[in-house]
Amino acid sequence: MFSPNLDAYIFEYSPELPGDYVVEFVFGGLVRWDAQHFISISQMGYTTESKFAFFPLYPYLIWLVGEYPLWLFAWIISPVYRGILAGWILSTLFYSCSIAILYVSITIRFLPRKNTVVFLAFNLPIDIIASSRI
Repeated sequence: MFSPNLDAYIFEYSPELPGDYVVEFVFGGLVRWDAQHFISISQMGYTTESKFAFFPLYPYLIWLVGEYPLWLFAWIISPVYRGILAGWILSTLFYSCSIAILYVSITIRFLPRKNTVVFLAFNLPIDIIASSRI
């Protein structure tokens, strides 16, 4: 019988520097499933065939943000954990941009009901996190 690997933690990262423990405590729960592949690709590249399923733009952006703007924290946060922090920054930025675009498109189409965007903005991330198995 086929038994898929349902472990949410595929790659093991161990904190090395003091800032790693803080990033692990705050953002450790977000590094599961595909996020682990993105972080791994951004740090080590495409090392196995299974990683070719992931488009290279997002891991490249994680590497770019982790190496250049966050290099100031290199003395306290290791590269893997800077990648985790960069992934969270990028995801938050992209989510905020998508909500702004959604707000503009809804206000153009449904001017009297623009409170719907506020409802969606605060409920969509909560639904995703609440529906994931911890």
